Amino acid sequence: EEANLLVIDVRDAADIAQTGAVPGAANISYGALTYMADNEAPESWRDPRLADRARPIVTTCILGPLGALGGKLLRDMGFTNVQILEGGVQAWIEAGLPVSGKG
Repeated sequence: EEANLLVIDVRDAADIAQTGAVPGAANISYGALTYMADNEAPESWRDPRLADRARPIVTTCILGPLGALGGKLLRDMGFTNVQILEGGVQAWIEAGLPVSGKG
């Protein structure tokens, strides 16, 4: 557990409402991630949590594939410390871990 760790769930908010998310995860959909993490986008579009390219980040979705794409996108944009939650939120739930944002 790193103090500066940012978990990003790249699903749409409606999908997260159905299953929940890792507690404390930021909901930045894959489509929004393409500009919110882009240093060349207008500042008002960017997410300040994504300013530090060395910040530890874990990307996720429900099963993993979209989270993997989000992780690849961030790496391609110069982020150096990106991991993917293997098995996604479904694996998290199956491990008996809590979720937030469901309902």
